Amino acid sequence: MTKINNRGQAAIIVLLLTALALSFGLSTTKQTLVDTRIETDTQDQRRAFNAAESAIDNYIGSNGTEVIYGSSVGSSAVVVKNDISGVSKNGALVLEYPDFVSFGQRSYFWLMGHNPDGTLTTGGSLSYYSQPTIGVCFDSNFYGGLVVEVIYRNDSTPTPAYTIERNAYNVRLSGSNIGGNNFTTQLTGACGVGELATKYGFDFTLTTNAPSLKYPVLMMIRPLTADTESATMRGSKLLLRANGIGTFPVQGYELAATGNSGSTQRILRVENRWVPALGYDFWLDTVTAADSIEGN
Repeated sequence: MTKINNRGQAAIIVLLLTALALSFGLSTTKQTLVDTRIETDTQDQRRAFNAAESAIDNYIGSNGTEVIYGSSVGSSAVVVKNDISGVSKNGALVLEYPDFVSFGQRSYFWLMGHNPDGTLTTGGSLSYYSQPTIGVCFDSNFYGGLVVEVIYRNDSTPTPAYTIERNAYNVRLSGSNIGGNNFTTQLTGACGVGELATKYGFDFTLTTNAPSLKYPVLMMIRPLTADTESATMRGSKLLLRANGIGTFPVQGYELAATGNSGSTQRILRVENRWVPALGYDFWLDTVTAADSIEGN
């Protein structure tokens, strides 16, 4: 009787151990499948990103003659080139500077177009912002000074002559000589409607003279602190707003590469903006506000 019971108990224990082993085996198999899928997805993401990165490098190296790239590991990428220029917002054409501009730094806005080789347009290909005024806009919580510098080119002589004009303003502050800086007090208002209502701005007058062939080339805006270290907003996002029928020339181009591997897609964007020549800021900083510069 005792032997029979022992055998029955042994059989039950064997069945339980078998069930547990089977359950563990299924769990292990499921975990392995999940881990494999995660590893595959990670590899696809890496391959898709590498394909997009390589595509941009190849596009630049081939001067944009190829737009579709493939590889032996099953990944591929397509590159699209887009101009960087003004965009429409709430019924206004605006040109945004891509970075936050800290106190003392310059932002650059081209008002004259470039040829494909990077030289400024001239003659029959000349393109430039043609309106007499342009909106200068900044964050609504910024206060302090703004230095606005504009470089012009005069084409009335065989050799074009360049001049620079500089203006300094106190914005959103009362009084004309805040902190003894002798800047001009500039009344400001909303930059526009909708999204632009969150920006403040004012209309800046350009001293262009088309009949005498004087054209705007480049506008630079530099935020300055109100009174040394007390300002809470140490810079601003900046943008220009076109007035009238004014349009902005192309500022450069963006390369957008879409890399694919398996079912994974990665997008990589690279901006290439026209920038002033090396040493430009040093050249500007050696000039006083009252100076006028001619030269190349």
